[in-house]
Amino acid sequence: DKCCFGQPKVEFLGHEVSVNGITPLKNKVEAIINFPKPETVSDLRRFLGMVNFYRPHLPNSALHQAELNKYLINSKKKDQTKIVWTDSAENAFEKCKIDLQQALTLAHPSSTAPLALMTDASDTCMGAVLQQKVNGVWQPLGYFSRKLSPAEQKYCTYDRELLAIYKAMIYFRKLFEGRPLTVYTDHKPLCHAFSKICKDDKETPRRARHLLFISEFTTDIQYISGQDNIVADALSRVETIVCPTVLDYEQLADAQMKDEQLLQLTQCPRSDSKIILKKLSIPTCDKEIFCEVSGNKIRPYLTDDFKRIAFESLHNLSHPGIRTTRKMITNTFFWPNMNKDIGMWAKP
Repeated sequence: DKCCFGQPKVEFLGHEVSVNGITPLKNKVEAIINFPKPETVSDLRRFLGMVNFYRPHLPNSALHQAELNKYLINSKKKDQTKIVWTDSAENAFEKCKIDLQQALTLAHPSSTAPLALMTDASDTCMGAVLQQKVNGVWQPLGYFSRKLSPAEQKYCTYDRELLAIYKAMIYFRKLFEGRPLTVYTDHKPLCHAFSKICKDDKETPRRARHLLFISEFTTDIQYISGQDNIVADALSRVETIVCPTVLDYEQLADAQMKDEQLLQLTQCPRSDSKIILKKLSIPTCDKEIFCEVSGNKIRPYLTDDFKRIAFESLHNLSHPGIRTTRKMITNTFFWPNMNKDIGMWAKP
């Protein structure tokens, strides 16, 4: 009973390990999703502790937990202070649950696959994803994100972006040490950081320290535009295409081919339209699907048969109000006039 050999998948420490990679166990995720809204700071700390157990699978954790972490500032252990919930805090609480529902499968590391570290920093957070390229496809090995401290938020853009690379390399060090590594950033001046430091010894001690550490592993820093960086997270534009598993994307791809409204939007777009639709490959589907990509998110376009399914899968997590439900769904999916539909369906 203690040993299993030749199994297609096994459960280990809250994860399902299979040939495809490592995924959080569904029953563990469901237990966290069903966790009631915390009433005290101690309850909130417990909830965040459970969520962060799966943090390597969550691309946006630092950003989405930032509002909740404010309640923990200067709090005591087992603090029974009552939480006064705001709209932004409730949105963050619901978003944490959605993140868990959308938790990504992490690939098994390959000793021969090319490695790439994509990093970025916003005004308040930093984020990164380490990927490997297998059979022409980039696979995530892990995600890293962290809120910037008040002092770090005062850094110039160059220093924040450099800090993101430095911290991400510390976090992922064991996965790439001793192997070729390429770092991608959307801050072009960083691509010349090492050539500059060779010609100019006037770098600040902090910059020199960060660059010295980075140089122990790689000096290959390349530019990738935010528009082309498909792994751009919302917190810092570093995120893979994240698609909830509540839909059958094979069927959605077929339905999109027959959707007259989508056909009109793609073939005869209005000149003043802000909608940008592109056909993209996603991890959970062998077929390409149309996604709306005008903002910093990649949102699958839903046809009529899938709109209500998507609504119920997210709204039924905790039955939030119209405003919160609308924000959750519009951040994840897209279809024309969706705000009107969501408002009608979410009415009590």
